[in-house]
Amino acid sequence: MAIIETTIGQLRTAAGLNPTDQYYTTDICQEGFWYADGYGSLIDDNLGTVLWNSNSGQLFKRVYDAGFVNAKWFGAKGDGTTDDTTAIQASLDCISDHTDLTLTVGGGTVFLPKGDYMITDTLLVGQNCRLIGVSNRYHGFYLNASSSAGTVIRANFDDNNKWVISSATYNQYNGSFILLPYDIALSKGGRPNTPPDYNSYTYDNYIYRMGINIENLTIDGGQNVAFGGIRLSNAGNSTIRNVGVFNTRCGIMLNTCWGGSIENSFTNSEWYGVLTISCNSLLIIDSYIRGRNQKHEGYHYEPLIGAEELPKFIYQDSQYSDWGLDDDVKYGKTSIYCSDTMSLAINATVAEQSANGIACLCSSVMSLTSIYIEEMVNYGITIGVSIKHPITNQLIENQVIADQVNFYWMKAAFYLGSYVMAQLHTIFYDGPSFANNQLFVYNSDCVDRNILFSNTVYVKRKYYSDILFIDEGVHGQNYGAVYIDPTSGNDDNYGFNKNDALQTFDSALVRVQNQSTINPIKTIYIKAALPVSENVTAQTDAAIKNLNIVALENCNILITSYDFSETHPKARIYFEGREDKIAEIGRIDLLSNVNLYFKNVDLVCNTATAMSAEPTNLSMFGLTNSYAKVTFESNDEMYPMVPSVTGNIFLDLAYFIFQANIKVAMANTPQSLLDVKFLNINIVGVAGLSSNLTGTNSLGVDCVQINSIVPSAYYSLPNTGWQDAVIMRNNF
Repeated sequence: MAIIETTIGQLRTAAGLNPTDQYYTTDICQEGFWYADGYGSLIDDNLGTVLWNSNSGQLFKRVYDAGFVNAKWFGAKGDGTTDDTTAIQASLDCISDHTDLTLTVGGGTVFLPKGDYMITDTLLVGQNCRLIGVSNRYHGFYLNASSSAGTVIRANFDDNNKWVISSATYNQYNGSFILLPYDIALSKGGRPNTPPDYNSYTYDNYIYRMGINIENLTIDGGQNVAFGGIRLSNAGNSTIRNVGVFNTRCGIMLNTCWGGSIENSFTNSEWYGVLTISCNSLLIIDSYIRGRNQKHEGYHYEPLIGAEELPKFIYQDSQYSDWGLDDDVKYGKTSIYCSDTMSLAINATVAEQSANGIACLCSSVMSLTSIYIEEMVNYGITIGVSIKHPITNQLIENQVIADQVNFYWMKAAFYLGSYVMAQLHTIFYDGPSFANNQLFVYNSDCVDRNILFSNTVYVKRKYYSDILFIDEGVHGQNYGAVYIDPTSGNDDNYGFNKNDALQTFDSALVRVQNQSTINPIKTIYIKAALPVSENVTAQTDAAIKNLNIVALENCNILITSYDFSETHPKARIYFEGREDKIAEIGRIDLLSNVNLYFKNVDLVCNTATAMSAEPTNLSMFGLTNSYAKVTFESNDEMYPMVPSVTGNIFLDLAYFIFQANIKVAMANTPQSLLDVKFLNINIVGVAGLSSNLTGTNSLGVDCVQINSIVPSAYYSLPNTGWQDAVIMRNNF
């Protein structure tokens, strides 16, 4: 057997070739040994591993390790000008024919040496195919140094509504084998708001293409900007590793994939960097997802995607407001967009310069760890939208855990919609002084949320009962206390420290009630105020209890003052009344199991000028078939036996401290029990301590007085003292 040097062209056309000889082709980048192996036809010739001789009909096959081919064997040039589409597709089909509709074919590697490979149509990848190039890890410098970009696949599409690389996923619906359209995503079958013909796009109507690996490549969508870089559909156990995508509207999309990953990759796309749609068990790790944000007069802005341009795999028919979100999520360009995806982990990844960072919609069990998000026009992480199980029709809530996330410069770090369950730990946000600096969007119309923040280094935040903080850091600690600063506080704050103080007493009571089980508040601190005098009104520096009625139960609270001094000796709570000066004030209802201890805090009612014919509320505290303990203590020196300007508790002419209401009239039978103590307290008022508006003796009282002055001590008017009590012990 002789070894004959020849060329690819000669093996194809030469006559009289000896089938027992071995041939060696010397074509540059196509070198290799060949041997004759039977007869065939032109259809068998793929240029790279099988050649057909037109004279003899013989087939010559390349000697190579099965499972590994070089795209240049098939005629790919990689010179930036030659159309390499046919050659690269032939190399892919040699490993796994994209037209084969079975699930068992294929397996091997296609190698693309360093070069610039121009293509004019989408490359289709089959089952168990690995496409690998020579990587330039400095993807971020690609546009400035394309000559050193390793292996580049560059699109030169006349029709830019194409993907550069796509899994060869064909429709079997009604027996027609059609490649999945470029802007359609397959559905798992239960995804709402899909196109009207979504049944034909259910994943089980399409051929699987599993085990695809794409590595060490730079994808360039070209001057016309291709629709997308890489799309894998129905491609379980697939990996995209060390890939850079540029000049596309969408970077990388995984659709109805499971058990796959995107690793050490880079995208610089106009609309979406990475999309995971209807997937299970995915990992995005060690990647850098950058948008095409622009600067304008020192600010960043990003135009929205038009409704006519929006891909069909983005929810289009739903009102985002129903989910507690806005259209900035729907039409906003997004770094990582996840929908209808279960069990997704995003680790050690950067998202920057887009409209939105990470959007997790209709998804569940999401883990975000070691994330950096920078320069977003709108939101850093958006979580929301409920979906219904296709069989049980039950709501599936978003379940998200985020840990070690750093935000820089955006409208809001988090946008938390309806049906969200999230635990957000070790969160830091920083940005220029002109940024809005919101930790999360203030969307109070959301429903069924349960959000928990911890270790959040942040200045501004807003309170909602379904968004809780259990911080223990300097900037947001919560040690079972809430602060009120009537002068500079804000009821939207959480009030967990002096810098985050609330403004009114009502807001503090709401915090107590809403967090009484998850994170119980034991102390309410009120900033000390100037004493009431000729020049200082009772409202000055006071924590306002407004005209609303607030109910408390199951709490044990100390209400005291902070930042007190000689000029500001203690705090004050002012119970507002009606603006028309008709006697009526807001009340605190003590429903059950309530223990309030007021220490060095004065209570003052507004001054009424007239009494309503049927007053609805004349008391500070109300009991309804309940039991409560209330203590008032002051560190004042003993007051003289004459009325002071206001006293520690100022009731004016018409008000009471307590009132008992009953649900069922049972005359002369206590329906509520009160354990009350006055320690060094001066009470100023006329009507008395408790009203008798119900017409029944419905209050049982256990009272202790130490060094205190009550109205009955210096007024001889009737109706003083406990008018509504049937049982008294240790009375004055």
